[in-house]
Parts: sequence; C-alpha cells; structure tokens
Amino acid sequence: MRGLEAAVATNVVAQTILTETPGLNLPSWYLGAGAITGCVWNLIHGFDPRHGIKDYDLVYFDTQDLTSETETAVEHAANQLFKGLGVHIDVTNEARVHLWYEERFGTAIEPYRSTEHAISTWPTTASSIGVRHERGVFTVCAPFGLRDLFGLVVRPNKTLVSSDVYESKALRWQAEWPRTQRARLVVGCHSPQELVVLLQRRRVGAGLLRLRDTRFGPVRLSAINIMVGRDRVVGTAVTAITAGSASTSTVSAHVALALVHDV
Repeated sequence: MRGLEAAVATNVVAQTILTETPGLNLPSWYLGAGAITGCVWNLIHGFDPRHGIKDYDLVYFDTQDLTSETETAVEHAANQLFKGLGVHIDVTNEARVHLWYEERFGTAIEPYRSTEHAISTWPTTASSIGVRHERGVFTVCAPFGLRDLFGLVVRPNKTLVSSDVYESKALRWQAEWPRTQRARLVVGCHSPQELVVLLQRRRVGAGLLRLRDTRFGPVRLSAINIMVGRDRVVGTAVTAITAGSASTSTVSAHVALALVHDV
C-alpha cells in the first residue's frame, strides 16, 4: 500500500482533496476511480501527475438522506472547497445510485450495502479503488487488489459494467497511457463453434476481437480477427494459419462458416 500512497502523494490535487475532505463530514467517503488510477499510471509513465485525469470522484454513503438535492448540495460544497485547484469534483452518494442507474444505463440494480460494495462494481479492476486519509491513516479499498493497477492492465469488472462503457474507457485510457494493455481473454475450447459460445457467454462486446495463438485440436491459428456483433459473431478473417495436414483454404472456410452462424 505504500507504493500507492506514494503515487497519490505526487498529485497535489489528490493530496489536497484527501487532506481537506474530512471537513465535509461525509460518511464512509473515498476519493476513487480514475483519479487514483491516473496518479499511478502517470508516475509509471513519467507524466505530469495530473495528466489524463478528467475529474476527481468523491463518493460517500448516506442512507439517511437519499435526495438528489442533498447530493447536489454536497457536490457544490466540495467544488467550492476545492475551487482553487482548477478541477471538477464529481460527488456521488452511493446509497442512492439504484434510484437512477436504470434510467441512465438501462439496467436495474439493487441498493448498494456500503461504499465498499459500490466500489467493487466499478467498470474495471484497476479503477475499482478508493482511498482516504483521516486522522493520519491512509485507508485503501481495493476489492480486486493492486496487481492490475500497477501492472497497467485494463481488465473489465464484469460485475456490472456494459461492454460499451468498458470499451469507451479502454480506448481513452490507452490513448492517454500508451503502456496500458487490455487483459488477455483466455478460454479453453476444441472447435470454432465452442469459441463462439464462449465469447457470447462472456458477453464480449461489439467490435473487432483479435485472438492470437489459437488452437483447435491439431490446427493452430496464429491470428484470427473476429467481428463480434451485439447478439452474434458475424464474420471473421483468418491470417497466418499453421495447420498439420489440413489445407489453408479448408481451415479458413471451416472457421469462417462456424463464426457467421448463430449458435
């Protein structure tokens, strides 16, 4: 945890927020998500500590007041407190997220049990993190640990996130921090048909998926480009095939045929 605390300490904005937020008297608060992830990735990349951080997410948990008016008032107070920093503070009462989540994202969710429970559902494992500094104690909530964060891995947290939200974040983060990489999709299957089923079960989002060093029995495909639709795999292009006795054209046709059909 000392490495994380040291990384956050390089960012004067984050440090100021951590130092002054106790004055807002927010229950179970954390500074979290991209603000903390950005501190670590900027340090690793050698970038300015504030690089790529769009806003600073401040979360708390208050079941006694679930009104949007109070949440807005808290956000206003936070932005007034930190107006000299030149950044926007995005404040969320995690106890009331279930009241608006379906309207915004199309999926109903149960009420969170705590701030820590909410953090465990955030879009990626590296950004499912919150920290606070109170009474000289640096507290960390990291339900997935810190390995992906310090390993520069952009891995979807499939607890709740949609593929669209994940893709949007992954693309932006890879543009801001070029050494980051997406987590590898590791599956075990014996045929192209099984691959399609596994991709659909894992809710792979629409877009181009590139698989490397894929094997189906005696056939090894060094690369496959698969176009994944919202409800099915709709096409493929196979490159650089190494196959035992099978011909390139036969394997290519077999894979393409398997991937264009619904299963």
